Amino acid sequence: MLIHCTMDELIAIRDARGSKTAKEHLENCDECMMEMERLYQTVAAMKALPVLDAPRDRWDTISKQVVAERRAQNKSFFGWAGLAAAAVMALLVGVQTGMVSHQPEPDDRVVTLMEQSQSLENILREIKPHQKVLNGRVASTVVRIEDEIRLVDDRLSSMRRQRAPSVEDLEILWGERVRLMDQLVIVRSNRATYVRF
Repeated sequence: MLIHCTMDELIAIRDARGSKTAKEHLENCDECMMEMERLYQTVAAMKALPVLDAPRDRWDTISKQVVAERRAQNKSFFGWAGLAAAAVMALLVGVQTGMVSHQPEPDDRVVTLMEQSQSLENILREIKPHQKVLNGRVASTVVRIEDEIRLVDDRLSSMRRQRAPSVEDLEILWGERVRLMDQLVIVRSNRATYVRF
């Protein structure tokens, strides 16, 4: 039974590292000689492929987009952190000066929901979503959840401009924001792959 050269042996012969036995076999075996020819043709075809370099002018665009996304995330975080701090300060000042007597006091549940939302923001920031690779379906889910969070944020902002928003409305909106943030944390942490730049 004739044993032909393996691909490793053919590559070693091509690189002038092959064994004497493999070289002798190659000289006397048409089948191995044809395989060696295919190997040379494959190498030649690969060398003939055009060199693809990333366009150098795209880095500025990508860099600007990453910076803009990070600023938007920070703006969202600091906006809600500021809103939560302002709500707590207003509550403290109002209670101390007695000015809150005509407005309903924020329910403990609203304060708890605001704290939960802040906690989820911190968790999301620790996940480092800008270093994750998402497939198309997961990216679509992330975009949908983020859009829903923006809608809730817009409604909360418009309520903030009202003189006395109802505690029930605040509780509903903050509860919805916490639910959406929780979904976003789950999707971002479970469905993404870490990459290093």
